[in-house]
Amino acid sequence: AHVVRQFQAAIGALHWLQNTRHGIRCAVSKLATIQRNPSKHHIRQLQNLFQFVYATKEQGILLDANPEMSIASDATNGADKGDRRSRIGSMVQRGSAVLCSDSSLSIIALSSGEAEVRAATEAVKTYTWIRQILISCKLPVPPVYHDIDASAAIAICEARGANKRTRHFDISLQFTRAAVHSGIVIPRKIATEDNPADLLTKIPPIDRFERHVQTFEQSRPVVDTV
Repeated sequence: AHVVRQFQAAIGALHWLQNTRHGIRCAVSKLATIQRNPSKHHIRQLQNLFQFVYATKEQGILLDANPEMSIASDATNGADKGDRRSRIGSMVQRGSAVLCSDSSLSIIALSSGEAEVRAATEAVKTYTWIRQILISCKLPVPPVYHDIDASAAIAICEARGANKRTRHFDISLQFTRAAVHSGIVIPRKIATEDNPADLLTKIPPIDRFERHVQTFEQSRPVVDTV
């Protein structure tokens, strides 16, 4: 029981830390699912995660005034082998990732395209909130590119009306389409291996992980105090 409480406390600490260390989100989410009964294997995985965090403690969110803002989203259809719910992730980026979210869908997506569209909707919702803040501050808000690695999802977001593939979608699809049709958001096709939001829905191969984590987190500059 003591080991379980320690494991749960460690997961709680990592949940707090992932607000600025978005690259560990997927790993934390996977470990959180077994925190009621962790095995020795899971405890070793948790220890490895803490070692990674310590070895990269100089990493974090670095805001940059120059790069344009962009958003990205991704989904892994049927990721949960138990209830077959899809895992979705979305991010808003300016320099490094500013805001990220990852979760399991509350409904069962009937296709990978549907899962990707629902992930895209979460990204648009987050960006809409940020956009309203910028507008209230009287700052310029140009159209933003939305990187998606699924052509089917882009086609659904850009289409009008309903068809056999989309007639069961809820009102959230119309929210996303309204943002696209009004020019607030511009969907943009991106290769799967280049999509940084991929890191929010799965743990990729090490080379891709290292490349994507640089999008989520950047090293803080060393300040010479001499």
